[in-house]
Amino acid sequence: MIRNQVGFTPTTKSESIVFDVGGTRFETYTGTLKKVPNTKLFALSRDSPNYRPKTNDYYFDRDPSIFRGVLDYYRNGTLHFPNDICATVVRRELDYWGIDEKHVAPCCWEFFKLYSERRATAELLSKAMGFEHGTGRRGRNIRRQSMFEKYYSYWICFALLLSVFTTIATESDAMRVPAANPRLRFNDTDNPKMVRFETTDPHPVIVAVDLLLVGFFMSEFIIRAAICPNRWIFFTSSINIVELLAVFPQAIAINLRYLVPDLSSYPKLYFAYWILLMFNIFRVIRLLKFGKYYVGLRILIVTLRASATEMFFLVYLMVVGAVVFGVAFYYCEVWTTATVIDMPTTIYWAFITMTTVGYGDVVPKTIQGKVIAVLCALAGALFTGLAVPVIADNFDRYYRQASVILMRHRLGLPIMTMLPGATKTRDQAWQW
Repeated sequence: MIRNQVGFTPTTKSESIVFDVGGTRFETYTGTLKKVPNTKLFALSRDSPNYRPKTNDYYFDRDPSIFRGVLDYYRNGTLHFPNDICATVVRRELDYWGIDEKHVAPCCWEFFKLYSERRATAELLSKAMGFEHGTGRRGRNIRRQSMFEKYYSYWICFALLLSVFTTIATESDAMRVPAANPRLRFNDTDNPKMVRFETTDPHPVIVAVDLLLVGFFMSEFIIRAAICPNRWIFFTSSINIVELLAVFPQAIAINLRYLVPDLSSYPKLYFAYWILLMFNIFRVIRLLKFGKYYVGLRILIVTLRASATEMFFLVYLMVVGAVVFGVAFYYCEVWTTATVIDMPTTIYWAFITMTTVGYGDVVPKTIQGKVIAVLCALAGALFTGLAVPVIADNFDRYYRQASVILMRHRLGLPIMTMLPGATKTRDQAWQW
């Protein structure tokens, strides 16, 4: 008796039954088929269209190698199949025989689950690349670009790069000219960066280009917001939020800079102006907008999202390790005055050591501190070695799958054909 499978009982004496599956003959007892209800062979009778009276057998034009595992499942309650057969074919055969995939034996499950992973990956990449699920065609709401749209996308990409260039150029000595009215706030001459900022201005050409870009991006954002069908989705989109933070604070900062000549004389307004300048970081982050026009960047973003669990695991290990080793290092070095030390500094030191950077600005002076430093470095190498290969494997898997999708798209072939009897939705696919 098979005691670990619900519904399985010892085979009772009954008449034998013969199957011809793809030219290979199989024979078993009818009692064996009654062990698994709600399957194709459970209710098999001579009224079945598969029954052949002349040979007194049942013929199925199916894969005999997989049927051997199906019949063994009826006999023993464990489902095995050859690993040299595509998991997609196995899944199709199991659907035909009415057997749930959850009964696959643990030794065969790792290979079998690759089907589910590849299918979920294909769905995710197809959506990111603008293809309809299960086909090699563009989605209905994604039409072929006109020539104007194509060149407009090129201009957007060029403008984004030019915007980043002007952001960097305005803080370069080579791109600044002496100010017509030098300004020094509170006679602050100790900070060379402040001296440069208050005694020089960006080159007029850089200023003109910057103004044109700000005007263009602001107009484009307003027009897109005005004609979009759903403004809630528009303003909650991450790309549009970055666009908003990149354009409008910059426009306000430019107005303050040139409409208030003696800006340094107003401390609060001057502080607000510097806060607005800090939003220039969003002008660089806005480069992610390239993903709207280039498939490769969209694949990269999808891969990063898929690796979020592994990256969180790596960050978690680093944070815990840095805190533990930082606190231990603090108490090991607390008795010496040779090390400039407090606990936040030692935690910072632990982060730098675990990431194998090792600036050398904080170093141990005691023997016990050096022991902690060695253990910290070893732990950092170990943690990185554990998590990074998993993330790299995700990148490799997604890029290989994406290359297959693009190749099949160019050939006009289906990306991932829905299997017979499979009615799973997009949300259910993630649960496989």
